[in-house]
Amino acid sequence: MALSPNYVTDMLEKAIMAVTEKKDEYVRKPGVDFTRKRKFTFDETLRTIINLGGGSLQSEIVDYNDRKKTSVTASAFVQQRKKIKPEALNAVFQQFNALCKPAATYRGYRLFSVDGSDINIAKNPGTDTYMENGSREAYSQIHLNTMFDLCNSVYTDTVLQGKKVVNEIGASIEMMDRLHGHGKSIVVMDRAYLSYNSVAHAVESKDVFVVIRAKHSGGTFKEIIDLPMEEVDKVVTVSLTTHQTNADKAAGRRFIPVNHKNGRNRHWDFESPYDLKFRIVRFELSTGNYETLVTNLPQSEFTIADLKNLYHLRWGIETSFMELKYSSGLLHMHCTSLDSSIQEIYAHLISYNYCKYITMGIAVKQKKPNIYVYAINRKIAMKLCRRYYREERRDIKALVGEICKYLLPVRPDRQDTRKAIRIKSFIDFRYRITAA
Repeated sequence: MALSPNYVTDMLEKAIMAVTEKKDEYVRKPGVDFTRKRKFTFDETLRTIINLGGGSLQSEIVDYNDRKKTSVTASAFVQQRKKIKPEALNAVFQQFNALCKPAATYRGYRLFSVDGSDINIAKNPGTDTYMENGSREAYSQIHLNTMFDLCNSVYTDTVLQGKKVVNEIGASIEMMDRLHGHGKSIVVMDRAYLSYNSVAHAVESKDVFVVIRAKHSGGTFKEIIDLPMEEVDKVVTVSLTTHQTNADKAAGRRFIPVNHKNGRNRHWDFESPYDLKFRIVRFELSTGNYETLVTNLPQSEFTIADLKNLYHLRWGIETSFMELKYSSGLLHMHCTSLDSSIQEIYAHLISYNYCKYITMGIAVKQKKPNIYVYAINRKIAMKLCRRYYREERRDIKALVGEICKYLLPVRPDRQDTRKAIRIKSFIDFRYRITAA
């Protein structure tokens, strides 16, 4: 269902005002903060944080002053934002998504992917973001765990963790559990998320299904090791236990070491022993290599080809991270404190979704004759949507026309070699661009 830019803007405003009505829940000093008359009111401060681009904070405030015909300082903005808890931006994010209600599905299922990405922030010693890496310079990172709607291309949920205490499996289970009771859903994940506990959470929910890539060695899933390197679709039942009694050993139960030294990823939330039933699917890729998936989707409804396609669709969350960091400007934060950094992460998720809700309803007129199909330039669209939100007199026709001016060819078969991951440092304020 296409949403008009004005409708999306109204829903964002409605979400901001809904949080503003409960502002005492989201300020440091309830009954004190935001009680005096200021140009940066609670809701105006939220809008400004959400609308921050990639420029320096001073350039953003200069732009704000030009629009509002005022003369507030960057210092005034910083003082006001410090009064607001990061949870306020998360509340706006959740409320905004609830109001827009993305409707596209995959064969009647809501289709999601869960993945994570590290966000560099200013050094915050003494917090769970601070990492000292031997001879390397210390750094701070927040791990952004997200749930991404693959059919509607928007973020629907998130769990933020300090780099020192990252638990991706725990975060994925937390987000999956919040899907329960909201219709049938499929969650596609990479192999870092595979655990008996995560599959069991999906099985127990009855309406959440997982498709998780597995290592050929099986990892904790020993049932995979002996499978032939050929197309396989096998239903397996494994008896799990958290104890190592003689009775458990005699019954051939699989032991889950929940108190292992890597225990943050070794959790079990159900009774012991427990019989877990799931499918193991293996298929051949065009390269001649094989991929292995673990799922609780029924064989009668989803074939091997269906599962292969589902896992291929997971790539949407990978490209979304690139857009979130580079097009939305998440790499360029305007703060040093941990709480303000968390504010901006939520704000960029809101800004990203705002643009996606608008552009999903814009039909691109294809150039003829041409060998390529053309699509919207997301980076430019993000900038135009952000500007549209700031304007007091909004012209939908002008926005759509301008977005359609900036198109890029779609090259579906283009491939790039995956590069080695390097730790990138926080971009110092002295080296920021001066224009958004």
